[in-house]
Amino acid sequence: MSHRIMTICVVLIAAAAPAWAVVLHDDNEVPLSQRPADAVLGRWGSNASCVAIGPSHVLTTTHQGNSSTVVIDGVTYIATTSAALTGGPDGSSDIRIAELTLDGQPANLPYWVDLYTGAIGGETAVLGGYGKGRGSVLTTSGGVPYGYAWSSGGNTTLRWGQNLLSQPIGSKLIARFDGPDAPNAAPYEAAVALFDSGGGWFIADPATGEWGLAGLTTGAEHAGAGQSWFKNTAGRADPDRLEALRLQLFAPWIDSMMAPITPIAGDNDRDGDIDYDDLVALAANYGRTGAAGWAAGNFDGDGDVDLVDLGMLAANYGFGVDAPLDFGADLASIGPLPEPATGALAALAAAIGLRRRRRVAN
Repeated sequence: MSHRIMTICVVLIAAAAPAWAVVLHDDNEVPLSQRPADAVLGRWGSNASCVAIGPSHVLTTTHQGNSSTVVIDGVTYIATTSAALTGGPDGSSDIRIAELTLDGQPANLPYWVDLYTGAIGGETAVLGGYGKGRGSVLTTSGGVPYGYAWSSGGNTTLRWGQNLLSQPIGSKLIARFDGPDAPNAAPYEAAVALFDSGGGWFIADPATGEWGLAGLTTGAEHAGAGQSWFKNTAGRADPDRLEALRLQLFAPWIDSMMAPITPIAGDNDRDGDIDYDDLVALAANYGRTGAAGWAAGNFDGDGDVDLVDLGMLAANYGFGVDAPLDFGADLASIGPLPEPATGALAALAAAIGLRRRRRVAN
């Protein structure tokens, strides 16, 4: 049905067309225990979404245009630098990276996610984005529901849903919006819609449970202007196809754009080394929960300062310092930290290589 096709090519032809949000079968969104924190997602200008991938960086798509402002968790940041990739693995790049500042200083975001590095195909992904959600139900003349009109408004509302991923095709991740009772429907089945380009598709690492960013929403089929379908007008299954940029293929470019300006885990003060001053700063914030930033010692992007962050600092302690440093002695000079830091640090340090963040290892 030709009127249903609305892929990324059509969005690009539409020049300054707005981007793509999350349409749910009901009002039940994915609960916080089954998704990343709200603050990993942001509003890109007035017509799109973005995802935090570091303490000062976000990813979004290019087709909705540039922006000087990004709003994350109610805070407005300035996008001081922005770079878009030309070309890409199969010539279809639609990705932009931006560095954020707040009051002229690095953004110091409290929450972010790394890129997902595992296999893709058959997993249930969590979809997040700002913009138009589910409006009125569309029904056939016989009263059979077949889709939804999109709601009104701009990119001001954050919504979370799920969908089952098919095998990737080139640089695209693929999912389909099934009916609420379809065998393949996820528990919080969702589609994407207007103002969600640049929103995230997240997958939990099966070994650690940590969330990784697998894709950025780029486009979708839809049933005419402002509608999402899970059946055709005869009431038969005909789900929308949803697409996202497969970020695993773009990891080298993302790393190259972040490497010159992203500090190594442990460098609280961003002065290029990891020394006693950084350890003291982390110790002063140890045990802090909720929206702790990089300068406080939150190096893994989960918003708190805990044993994992202390271990990451320990693994890099002495980086950029001429004279050898003794982490154990320096930690002891600060005094005991709340348990379990003192008792468990030795065991954690032995295994810390398994938990080091991807960009730290590069």
